[in-house]
Amino acid sequence: MPPAPSDAPAETVSAPTAETTSPPATDAPPQQRTATQWVMFACIAAAFGVFWWAGDLLSIPRYRGFNASLLRQPGGSAVLSIIAAVVLMFAVAFVVGIVARRFWLLAGPLAALAGLSAWSFRGGAGYHAFLASSTSSNGTGVFFILAIECLIYGVALAGIWLMVYRLFRSPEANSERPYSLKPTGEAIQVVLTQAAFTILGVILLVPTSDKGQAFFGVLTASMLAAGLTRYFHDSRSPNQWIWAAPILVGFLGFVVNGFGDGAQLAIETGRLTGTFAALARPLPLDYATAGVVGSLIGLAMTTHDWEVVTWGYAAHAWQKSKRQPPAQSPGV
Repeated sequence: MPPAPSDAPAETVSAPTAETTSPPATDAPPQQRTATQWVMFACIAAAFGVFWWAGDLLSIPRYRGFNASLLRQPGGSAVLSIIAAVVLMFAVAFVVGIVARRFWLLAGPLAALAGLSAWSFRGGAGYHAFLASSTSSNGTGVFFILAIECLIYGVALAGIWLMVYRLFRSPEANSERPYSLKPTGEAIQVVLTQAAFTILGVILLVPTSDKGQAFFGVLTASMLAAGLTRYFHDSRSPNQWIWAAPILVGFLGFVVNGFGDGAQLAIETGRLTGTFAALARPLPLDYATAGVVGSLIGLAMTTHDWEVVTWGYAAHAWQKSKRQPPAQSPGV
């Protein structure tokens, strides 16, 4: 909002509700946008390096290039891999949140998930997960093991989002409902809409189980789905659940294919067939990393700037330095 002329009475700005849909009219300064991009790239690169180093140290996956499912690792490696993934995700999200919260509230989750993708690339193509032996399941039950892995990542992501919003949320972001693990009806609608667009995108963009095809297909599908969903649902509070749609798609994909006629063929040859076979080609790690990262990119691309997503500390300070009335945060 431009400053009121000196001979005109100042307008009274009422606090917007959670349903406010208009972003601030004033963009963040160019130097702030540039700083944000460099900080995000640095955080992502550092997180990727941390996860890659931890993968070497802990031998995750046990047989590099032959199984990117953490819950399908042989022996006790499965439990160790899941615990290590969750602990590192929280640790990276927390540290990056401290460093980069003045640039973007969701910098921590973005860096943590981009880092976790290192383990996905270390594991190789998805079809190995169906062929690999496991003490947990060697039959068609492998699909349900992978579905459970999706749920584990979902629980971890819910905890990370709760941590980020409770610890790092800007005090200026007062137009947004506090984060709650109980989604509103509107949030459920948004998640289902985003999931529907994601399913369509994955079916079109993931014709094979090749790692590059699956990973970048899910990333692209999730990015487009988040952008389209924001077009139809412009309210910002449900974006607190931006992570849920990729996890839901992965869970449904494995369950549906587990009951399908091609399940037996998949565990014998690694080849997935059927109408919804594409949904099981990316592994849970791909949905949790590429899927959620793509959703976050789609969210950021539908706003003016990375900073305007939360109108955080730095942008708010710049706004005050220009002697303008403080803009209210659109929220995330």
